[in-house]
Amino acid sequence: MSILRSGLSVGRRAQVVIVLILFGFTFLSSFTHGAEYSFSLDKEYVDVALNKNGTAWIFYHFEFTNYGDGFNVVDIGMPNEDYDLLSAKASVKIGNSSYTPVYDIRPSEYVHPGVEVHINAYSASPIFLNFSILCDRMIYESPENTSMASVVFRPTWFDTDYQIGATHDLRIRIILPEGMHSLENTSWYNKKWTNTENVNGRLAVVWHYTNVNPNAIANGNYDIGIGFPKKYVNKYYVKSASNDFYSFFSDLADLMCLLSPVIIFALFFFLMIYASNRAKKDYFRPVLTTPGAGPRTGLTAPEAAVVLEVPLDRVIAMVVYGMLKKGILEEKEDGRFEAINPYIADRDYEKDFLAALKEDGHFDEKLIKKALVNLIKSVEKKVRGFSVGATRKYYKDIVEKAWEEVKSATNPEDIKKAIDKYGQWLPASENYDDYVNTYFFPIYMPASSSNTSLSPPPDVADAVRGYVGSISIASQNVVSDVQQLTKDVTYMVHPPTYSTGSGGTGCACACACACACAGGGR
Repeated sequence: MSILRSGLSVGRRAQVVIVLILFGFTFLSSFTHGAEYSFSLDKEYVDVALNKNGTAWIFYHFEFTNYGDGFNVVDIGMPNEDYDLLSAKASVKIGNSSYTPVYDIRPSEYVHPGVEVHINAYSASPIFLNFSILCDRMIYESPENTSMASVVFRPTWFDTDYQIGATHDLRIRIILPEGMHSLENTSWYNKKWTNTENVNGRLAVVWHYTNVNPNAIANGNYDIGIGFPKKYVNKYYVKSASNDFYSFFSDLADLMCLLSPVIIFALFFFLMIYASNRAKKDYFRPVLTTPGAGPRTGLTAPEAAVVLEVPLDRVIAMVVYGMLKKGILEEKEDGRFEAINPYIADRDYEKDFLAALKEDGHFDEKLIKKALVNLIKSVEKKVRGFSVGATRKYYKDIVEKAWEEVKSATNPEDIKKAIDKYGQWLPASENYDDYVNTYFFPIYMPASSSNTSLSPPPDVADAVRGYVGSISIASQNVVSDVQQLTKDVTYMVHPPTYSTGSGGTGCACACACACACAGGGR
């Protein structure tokens, strides 16, 4: 017996449009980032343990074989928005290590609703991940038999741009409420369970499959569910007017489906242009905060530069200049660097930069990328709970105040004083290059300037020249390709999952049950 078939069919119609439109996202994601994020899914085990109060614990166990070098986040789709993020727990086993807790679990940037688990495995393999979370609104009254409660579930899946091949071993268990010891008066949805098990004294129905195409999961082919007597739960949910409201828009999706070819191609080309422009500096993506929150103060100049999304080559320059100023590094005449007082480095990003400095005085680009990733992630954490807009304005005002001292200087000596005071902040201005040409270049290249009022003493000219040179060397010599650096760092911090499992959370069910569909990406 199939439960709630009519409700799910509405979602299926809507899903056609979603899948077609997201085809453009899938193609774009593949075009932009290639195979740096590449893995096979050897095992996906999921338990849905039903509680009497209408909630359910969801447990996932994943086993990945990693073929890429950017495996740092796993997106896990949630059944609905009523999940309890504070209840989420995860542990990961990478390579030959033991299981360790994962504390960085946050709402997913790409899977809605969903969470992202930051495991930072990079190129290591294999990867074993355990994850659990409590979710409400899981048990609903069956529309076909109001004496029954029901739950329908779709396991999370991963984008085929990143997952290689089929999911080798997929097992789904619904652990029935306490006190339910038989399957009398039950019904199944879509696919009947393959067997039953006893899980810690509770009855569970089990669906077990091998070699499962993730697109088939996304399309609902592996949706499973069960209906059971209401007496085994104290709380369940009933279809509301919001479901009917959604049904209207779901029917509207049928019309959109007819127009989808035009929409897809227009959207696709727009996204290509937009993504190309945005990727040049879109490496900072903080969690949105509620209106009215204040700015995050107390950030260092490089941290503020991340908030302002200063180009990464200048962020590097700001870090290196600060380390030169503190006496951690010394710049050689040939543009190389030497660590002279590494023990005074007290910032994590300074320590990461020291770790990236090779014996020959050059920086290891791969480790510099890792240092920038760590810096960006730490800043994203620091601004949580604060207004991003207010924080940007706060630090933009600081940077502009620094340049105002330069602009208002009446002689080169005052400009040198402004550099000594604000040197690490000046490169954070979006007009840095223009300001350097206007206010600094005439000082150390007076013969090339018509401004004869600037005739600095040699020590002042050397100081200004040295400052501009240090920023320039750090900007140009630490990395060879700034565009590639930005692309790689952005990808490592926020791996793209535009298609979110070739369907995202695209189950879009309007059914009265808990249509617990989950779609993942990375």
